[in-house]
Amino acid sequence: MYTPDEDGDTPLILALQKRRFITSKYLINRGADITIADRKGKTSLHYAAEQDNKELMQMLLSKGADIESNSVNGTPLQCAAASGNVESVRLLLGHGANPNLVSSISPSPLVSAIISQSYECFELLLKAGADPNIISSGLRPLTCAIPIGEAGFLKSLLAAGANPNLFSDNDNNSLKPIEQAISVGNLDFARILFPLTERIPSYPDWSIHGIRELRKNAYFRFVDQEGKNAVKIKDYATAVKWFSEAIYIKPDDAKVISNRSLCWAKLNEGAFALVDAEACVELRPDWAKARYREGVAWMLLKVKPNT
Repeated sequence: MYTPDEDGDTPLILALQKRRFITSKYLINRGADITIADRKGKTSLHYAAEQDNKELMQMLLSKGADIESNSVNGTPLQCAAASGNVESVRLLLGHGANPNLVSSISPSPLVSAIISQSYECFELLLKAGADPNIISSGLRPLTCAIPIGEAGFLKSLLAAGANPNLFSDNDNNSLKPIEQAISVGNLDFARILFPLTERIPSYPDWSIHGIRELRKNAYFRFVDQEGKNAVKIKDYATAVKWFSEAIYIKPDDAKVISNRSLCWAKLNEGAFALVDAEACVELRPDWAKARYREGVAWMLLKVKPNT
């Protein structure tokens, strides 16, 4: 009655997966083994925490459920935080769950709370001693808070001791929080972080504007190169997407516009090729390649240009 099926699921785990809570309580009271984990490593407590079922969690904990049991989704606390389940997080912390115990493939409880955008779970974890600088699965709390864009997360992390001078992950070639904030266009966060950040030598102009310009140029080079790489393998549709992103960053770069005109021509889109070619001519009227692109576009349209 209580043994796992061919998929490794016990009747109790199946009942919890299907939210059959009355059945789950019956099985627990009848002596179901609450320590058995399924193929993902998840025990009954993991499922109860994900479902924010405080009553079942209390039953399981009173019968000796392992509060730090690990799974592909982490500990029960990680599962609760990832689901934004405030009461489950509160209960698990109250029973001594470690807010800094992480698995190798799952984010820390604090990062999970940020990703789920549960400020209540986040505050509970900080008050319980969650490390604001902890790194798990290549993620730091500040790294995750910046793209979320909620100032409360950022300010609370800094107040709790988050270090804005640490790289986003273990790779020292990655971005620091202020670079990340500027890269995602969050200048409000950049203004908060700038006075707290030590000067980064690679920026000659150490200012928000200087960082922004250098980051913009770096990203422009990246998308432009991706477009060129796509052209090399004749994936012109993908190249158009990359070059379009580059043009958004630098709308007056004739070379990139010329490259997109080439791609439109290769896709037999004469009208689009002509628009880009004419833009090149306007930007650089003496550039032979711009005139060539224009001629190719007219040939595709099989219309003679006005003379």
